[in-house]
Amino acid sequence: MQRLGNYALEGFLAKGGQGAVYRAHHVELGTPAAVKVFEGDDPRQLARFEQEARVLARLHHPSLPRVLDFGRDGRRAWFAMELVAGDNLAEKVKREGIPAPERVCEVLAAVAEALEVCHREGVIHRDVKPQNVLVETATGRAVLADFGLLKLEAEGAARTQGGQRLSLTGEVRGTPSFMAPEQAEGSSAGVGPAADVYGLGAALYYLLAGRPPFAGTTAYNVFFKLLNEDPSDPRRFNPAAPPELVRLALRSLAKTPSERPPSAAAFAAALRQTASRLAAPRRRAQAPSLPRGLAAGLAGAFLGAAALALALVLAPGHGGASPPTASIVVDVA
Repeated sequence: MQRLGNYALEGFLAKGGQGAVYRAHHVELGTPAAVKVFEGDDPRQLARFEQEARVLARLHHPSLPRVLDFGRDGRRAWFAMELVAGDNLAEKVKREGIPAPERVCEVLAAVAEALEVCHREGVIHRDVKPQNVLVETATGRAVLADFGLLKLEAEGAARTQGGQRLSLTGEVRGTPSFMAPEQAEGSSAGVGPAADVYGLGAALYYLLAGRPPFAGTTAYNVFFKLLNEDPSDPRRFNPAAPPELVRLALRSLAKTPSERPPSAAAFAAALRQTASRLAAPRRRAQAPSLPRGLAAGLAGAFLGAAALALALVLAPGHGGASPPTASIVVDVA
């Protein structure tokens, strides 16, 4: 069994933006972990890998992976994270079908709130997609993974402390089917939090329609549609998609960043509000009701008390010279 630092690797989990991820455990404590190992010899890619570990170590939210350790084994760099045991959203949709709207709201609201934490720290994810959202089987918790393409907003061109450029002009970084138009144009300077809001909208579209907003046989086909066409209404593929979620998805996929929701927090708030509205009929249906006889008895008692009160008010000698008028509305439904 291969060992890196205090972690013994058990098996391959996934391929990330800057390396491979393995299931592992701490050799002394026995606790599970996910270990990401850098693969390659490009100094810029290595700098990105180290940047990912440093940035994640200072971000804290239940829907962000927690970094446990960092190290080097000869020429290989690695870092350990908490292990999120479960499938990603794309795998779950493929296996289970389109999720219930309330669950869609719950999962993506958590991811959007995690992104808001990132954005406040000047971190842009740049690869928000269903494949990068893990859902923990035991708890249902959603975790946004793979920050290998992150950009530090304050650095503009994403430089290391030594001044090395980590993003080159004209580089297109991201996944075409879930990438914002400004990313597809290859300008790192123009990519900000709105690009992640677009990614949230594309993920929402996927969870409503069971497919990405734009698809094609080649990356060029997808880029052409992304830059020149509007996405189809998700209800074309799923007529049951709630109108509020359809509107939010399509607004978030606007070509112009300023036409999208103003922040990841606003996106999350819209989802929370929709989830509350969708749950209201179910709460009413589940509310306990009084037995028919008891309800009728209480209604009769209430009407009797109301009649007595009215009689006292209208009795001769009560009040001034002009008898008051009274209006009583009783709803016993």
